[in-house]
Amino acid sequence: MVQFERLQNGSTSLTIRSRSSFFSPLFVHPKPPSRAKEKKESENAIEEIFRPPPFSSYLSIDISAMSSNPYRRLSATNFPTFSRKKKEPAVPRPLQVAAILIPILVIGPVVLGLAFLANATGTYDTSIQSLKEPFRGIGEEVEGTVEGFPSWVGADSGSVEVTIWNVKSELERRFTDIGVPPSTVSCPAILSGRKDMPTFLESRYSHLFPLEEGDQPSPYISEPQGFYIALNLFNSEAVVGQLFETILTTASLLGPSNVHVSIFENGSRDKTPEAMAHFARALTVAGIAHSLRSDPQPTEWSQVDRIEQLSVFRNVALTSLLNYSSTDPPLFQARPDHNSSSPNPNHPILPTDLIFINDVFVCPSDVLELLHQRRFQEADVTCGLDFVTAPRGAIWGWLAGVMGHNYRFYDNWVTRSIEGYPLRPRFDLFGELRDGMKELFTWDADPLPRLRFEAGLPTQVYSCFDGMAAYSAQPFLPKKVGGNEIRFRNGRLEEGECAQSECTIIAADFWAANRTRWVLVPRIALTYEPDAYSSDWMETRVRRGGAEGMTNELEQEGVFLKERIDWEGVKAPEKVVCWANHKGPRLEMWPFYETSPALSRPPTSSTRRPK
Repeated sequence: MVQFERLQNGSTSLTIRSRSSFFSPLFVHPKPPSRAKEKKESENAIEEIFRPPPFSSYLSIDISAMSSNPYRRLSATNFPTFSRKKKEPAVPRPLQVAAILIPILVIGPVVLGLAFLANATGTYDTSIQSLKEPFRGIGEEVEGTVEGFPSWVGADSGSVEVTIWNVKSELERRFTDIGVPPSTVSCPAILSGRKDMPTFLESRYSHLFPLEEGDQPSPYISEPQGFYIALNLFNSEAVVGQLFETILTTASLLGPSNVHVSIFENGSRDKTPEAMAHFARALTVAGIAHSLRSDPQPTEWSQVDRIEQLSVFRNVALTSLLNYSSTDPPLFQARPDHNSSSPNPNHPILPTDLIFINDVFVCPSDVLELLHQRRFQEADVTCGLDFVTAPRGAIWGWLAGVMGHNYRFYDNWVTRSIEGYPLRPRFDLFGELRDGMKELFTWDADPLPRLRFEAGLPTQVYSCFDGMAAYSAQPFLPKKVGGNEIRFRNGRLEEGECAQSECTIIAADFWAANRTRWVLVPRIALTYEPDAYSSDWMETRVRRGGAEGMTNELEQEGVFLKERIDWEGVKAPEKVVCWANHKGPRLEMWPFYETSPALSRPPTSSTRRPK
């Protein structure tokens, strides 16, 4: 396109426009002659010679430089000169960069935060009602689906240890036949085999074992002990070999007739139901009361409220405990030869402990340490720690092979410190790269819980579960036998309760019932992979079980600490962080809080502490 424009100095600007914008303005020539014919010929020559190619831009020709004769025709010798005109930006470059970064760094997160906040608050009044009712099947006993153990396994050997050894050998053989992986975790020995030279762990946990002739009464126990062990399983064949062996060993130490094992499984597609059936046969031979049930119907997790469904499954595993009646058969007598026409004063009638275990790799010393600390600390609940391999996920997972093994605390969703905070930040972009132990207890204003945790001492918390928890069984029992009828449940959304984990909600119910002594035991570290349990990382950071001298006073950053918690100085948190359950991804920019139940229902001094 050719365009003329009259300039202030009397010259005429000739613009030849092309498709791109690389070069700058204009052809300029002196005032055209009065002779119209030569003017027309000059203009036609310029337009013909300088017709723009596709890649050109605005071309600037200084026609005054052609010759002293401005009307001379163009030729190869007087070809006009070209020049690029630098285009100055209208806005300085720093401002351009700022204009790009400000929306990304400021406006974007604010908009996202508001969007996710709306999603989070919507959890309290929504869509939960549109979901299906949770699956409430209780399954059927699995023991009858496999043949019994050979008679020699249960032959009267006169020793519980020998019987349990035979049972474990036969169970391992059966697991090998059906393709269930054997236990590969090396657990510390509890018994030395010599009463005159007990191991440290044997001495530490001896008050949990049945009294024998000449034994001293336990300083922590004033009544017969009954231990209710509960599990929920799903596609757990990789872990049941280790898990079932631990339960057998633990039961043999606590006394087979003092233990009841209850397991519920549904929808597994692997060898878990069959392994449970063989385990039920093993428990029968060992004289351990049990209820192992399986239901083939899978759970449609996308169609149900996850927390309500998990609560149902946990309560199914607690059926015998929740519905206990004095008219029912005793929970802790599995074989007829254990019954007696005259009551045994040393035999438990009511359960004293509920040990709930997830599908984790765990050793007998871990279970015994939980039970020991519940008595030593006069606690209502004791928990360990569970860890998963890190780094993982879409952002940092590719570094796993480069960095080596790191592990992170897993059950951050459930656990709250005594000030009501999660143990580690909820959103930490670089959290997968941090040391999994050093990032815990960083939010609390009071340094005492962190100092106790770093010293490996039991630490007071508001709530926990963490792969395994030992509860006082009394709050779960019916009221007619002195219980509180506490159940695992979902949040009461209509009352404004947080829709969080059932294991956090049950902590709120415990606090409301004056069961306020919750203890996290740093010396118990559970994992979801067998190699992780005995890894160097765990061995150097977690001092499992007890250790010589740990009951002495320890110094940590100038503070002298004792193993026993001083409960007089522990106060209930004013507010507790609410980490609500959501369907789909979420990112909450700041935490929600709910008032601590311990403040709405002050504890009464008349409530007797559990033993």
